[in-house]
Amino acid sequence: DFPEPQDAQLQLTFPEQINFSLHERELPEDPSSKVSKNELPYFAFSPDADIQAKVIYANTGSAEDYAYLKGRGLDVTNSIALVRARGICRGMKIEAAEKEGIAGLLIYPELKDQGFRKPEFPYGPHLNPWVSQRGSLLKYFLYPGDPTEPDAQSLSTLPKIPAMPISQDVASTLLKNILGESGPESWQGWLPEGYHTGPGPAIVKMVYRSRMQRRTIRNIFAWLNTKTNEKHFVVAGNHYVAWVYGAA
Repeated sequence: DFPEPQDAQLQLTFPEQINFSLHERELPEDPSSKVSKNELPYFAFSPDADIQAKVIYANTGSAEDYAYLKGRGLDVTNSIALVRARGICRGMKIEAAEKEGIAGLLIYPELKDQGFRKPEFPYGPHLNPWVSQRGSLLKYFLYPGDPTEPDAQSLSTLPKIPAMPISQDVASTLLKNILGESGPESWQGWLPEGYHTGPGPAIVKMVYRSRMQRRTIRNIFAWLNTKTNEKHFVVAGNHYVAWVYGAA
C-alpha cells in the first residue's frame, strides 16, 4: 500500500490572510521541473488533519528544544511547531512533538544548515527558496517492516500528528509573524525575518488528506561481471521508486 496526498492546504489566518502555495516552482533552466505544478511535496504516512493553531518556532524539534521553550515559560501544547529539517530524523521529530502535545509540524530546509553559502539551484548546489523536503514520517527506529500490517509493533511506528513540508519562502513569512522572545544563538538561521519563539501571533490552518492505494513499483538491479569466479555482492540503493523522479 502506497500513501499519496490528495489535498494539502496551508493558510496564515492571523494577523493577515495568506494562502500559501505548497508546490515548487517551474524553472526555465530545468525542464524536469515542469512536473512541479502537478506534484505536491508530502511526508508519507502523515495522518489526515484539519487544524488551526498558533505557531511556535522550535528549532529542530527535539526533546531538548521543547524543554528549552518550557523552561522559558512557553506553553507548547496544542500549537503548530515550525522546525528545521536538520538535526534528528523526521520520525524522532514526530515522537518528540507527540510527547509534548504539539498539534502539528511544519518542516522546512533552513538555508544555514546547508553549510557555507553557495549559488542556488539551477546555478549551483544550494536549495532555492521554493524547495520542500519529501520523505517518511515513520518511527522506523522503533520497529522495522510494513506499518500497514495489523501488528501492534508495526502500528507503533505510525505518526499520530500531521506534518507538512514547506519551503524557505513559506517559512520566512511565518517567521515574520512569530514574535515573542528571540531564540538562542544556536537557533538563529540565515533567513532575514528573525527567529522568535512565539507563540504567535501567527495562526495557521493546516489541511491534509491522503489515501493508501495498492501500487506496483519498480526498481533496478544490475549484474557486473568480475574477473574471478567468486561471487561477491554489492547492493547500491536509492529512492528510485519514490517522490517524483526518484534519484540517480
